[in-house]
Amino acid sequence: MFRDIADPLNYDDAALHDARIRGLAKRIELVTTEDAGDRANGGDCEITLEMADGQRHVLPTSAVKGSPKNPFTFEDGIAKFRQWTHRIIPKHNRRN
Repeated sequence: MFRDIADPLNYDDAALHDARIRGLAKRIELVTTEDAGDRANGGDCEITLEMADGQRHVLPTSAVKGSPKNPFTFEDGIAKFRQWTHRIIPKHNRRN
């Protein structure tokens, strides 16, 4: 909610000390169930958001990208590499 979770470089020590992230984390409860699946192997899970005003939203998940049920394409691999290295390899030094 406060950072781009698709950017792996956003998972840093500063996130541990961000008051907004810490405040949100205190309001999150992880509840496991017997029928929860293993997302890495294509199992089903869901996220339930219960809002302060009483609204409830259920969001299904899908197999993790790169897992056997949702494999990477070659282009996905290139995109992930670029995502991980974009801060250290300037655009003018990249090929294509």
